[in-house]
Amino acid sequence: MFQGLHGTRELEALNRQMKMLEDLVRELMHVNSQWDLEYREQEEAFRRYREDSQLATKENHETIARLKGGERSVEDEAAQ
Repeated sequence: MFQGLHGTRELEALNRQMKMLEDLVRELMHVNSQWDLEYREQEEAFRRYREDSQLATKENHETIARLKGGERSVEDEAAQ
């Protein structure tokens, strides 16, 4: 009789531990999905920043080349 009761207590303790582990895994999966979402958002923001930066650099080089050649754009004239 005592052996059966002891086994039941062990089983109940194992069930509680299993429930705690399931909850922990569920929480970790949630945190991981949040991190994944944030990573993708930051990756997209960096991609846009890089594209904007490359475009600005190209425009700057074109402006420098135009100014070295003595040409003035409509924007340059308006700024005068």
